Amino acid sequence: ALTRGGWTNPNGLQRPGLQRVAYFFENGTLRREYWTVLDPTQSNTTVKRDLMTRLLGVTVRYMDQSLQWQDQWPPITVAGAFAQEATLRGRPIAVEITLDTEDWGKVVRIVEVAG
Repeated sequence: ALTRGGWTNPNGLQRPGLQRVAYFFENGTLRREYWTVLDPTQSNTTVKRDLMTRLLGVTVRYMDQSLQWQDQWPPITVAGAFAQEATLRGRPIAVEITLDTEDWGKVVRIVEVAG
């Protein structure tokens, strides 16, 4: 799961501008789940939505500050008391998402991460 910003609130509901989101790939379907509160508990409602079906696979990787592609976040080398600070300093430059589809083959998107 991750927390993302920019959750629009046109009705002025009482909720944060941040949103807790998780993505799952299961049985050929990419699904997004999100919570209506930032710090969910078991009693909170989860909203589920299938984003895409007929998928053969999904991969995600990120480009680090050394311009090298990595498959795991946070980096394995970050440990100890300053792990959170080091992780923030080592923010990815970009994220690559590859969808292996039955209909169109591999679809690759690279998204720049704002610094």
